[in-house]
Amino acid sequence: MLDFVVIGGQKGGTTSLWRYLCVHPSIAMPELKEEPFFCTDEALAPGGAERFLLAHFGDAPAGALLGKATPQYMRGFEEADVEEIARRMAAAMPDGRLIALLRDPIDRAVSQYRMSVRRGLESRSFDAAATELLEPEQLAAGRRRPTETNSYLVQGEYGRLLAIYRKHFPARQLHVELTADLDCEPARVLDRIRTFLELDPGPWTAGLDIRYHRGGRERLLDRETRRELLEFMSENVWPALGERSHRVQRLFGGFLEIWDVKPDDEPIRISGATRSRLEKHYAADANILNALGYPAPWTRAWSERGDSPKAR
Repeated sequence: MLDFVVIGGQKGGTTSLWRYLCVHPSIAMPELKEEPFFCTDEALAPGGAERFLLAHFGDAPAGALLGKATPQYMRGFEEADVEEIARRMAAAMPDGRLIALLRDPIDRAVSQYRMSVRRGLESRSFDAAATELLEPEQLAAGRRRPTETNSYLVQGEYGRLLAIYRKHFPARQLHVELTADLDCEPARVLDRIRTFLELDPGPWTAGLDIRYHRGGRERLLDRETRRELLEFMSENVWPALGERSHRVQRLFGGFLEIWDVKPDDEPIRISGATRSRLEKHYAADANILNALGYPAPWTRAWSERGDSPKAR
C-alpha cells in the first residue's frame, strides 16, 4: 500500500509541501493533491487498494516511495471520522509513515473561514461564527460530523486529533512539523522529512520560495465570468477529450480552486473577548499535544502578547 501520507492539517501549508515532495525523484504522488481513499467505500471493498494504486501510481518509477496528501484526514468526513480513517490506515499500511503540519490554530481557523467566505458558504462574521462554534454542542457536532463551516475550531484541536492517530501508529511513524518553519526555512523542514522517510540526501530543486496557495476572501473571477468559463469547458472542451475527460476535468478543477483566489492578507478582525476564549480553548488542547511530545509554540506567543492562558 502507500509508504506515507500527509494527513494535515487543512490550511496549514500542505499544498506547498505536496508540491515540494512531488518533484523529488524518489517520491511518487497522485497528480491531484487530495485524492480520497481511506474515507471512501473503496477502502473497504475487495481489491480496492489495488485499484487505487493502479489508478494513481501505475506509472511510478520502480522503488519510489508512494505517498499522498489529504489534509482532511485530520478533520474527518461524513463517511468516516478521524478514528475510522486512522483505523483503516493502520490496517492497510501498518508500517506507513504519517506527516502532520501544525499551524497556530487561531490563524488556521481564520484561514478556513476566509475560504468558506470566498466559496459563498459563510455569511457570519468570524466573531459570530467562533462564538457559536465554541458552544459545547457545536464542538461535539463539528467533531462528529465535520462540514466546511462547522469545523473551523475543531480542526485546530491537534492534541485530540494526533492522540487518535497515536492509538493506531507508534510515535516513530508520525512526524510533526510546524507551518511557520515551512514558511521560514523550507529546506530544513524538507531535510527532516527526508530523514524521516529514509530518503538519500541531496539538494531540493523545487521552488522553495514559492507560496503555492495564497488565502483570500474573494475570487479573481466574478461569479458570471466563472459560470461562463465552466459552462464553456463543459460544452466545448470536456466532450472533445473522450476517455481523458474525467481526469483532465478533475485536474482543471484542482487548478482553478487554487488559482481563482484574490490574495488577501488583510487581517480578520477578532474581538478581544473572542480571542481570549479561543486561546483558553486551545491552551487546553496544547496540554494534550505537549503530553504526546509535540510542540505548541503558539501558546508561548499568545502569552508574550498579554495575560493569555498558558499551556502547561
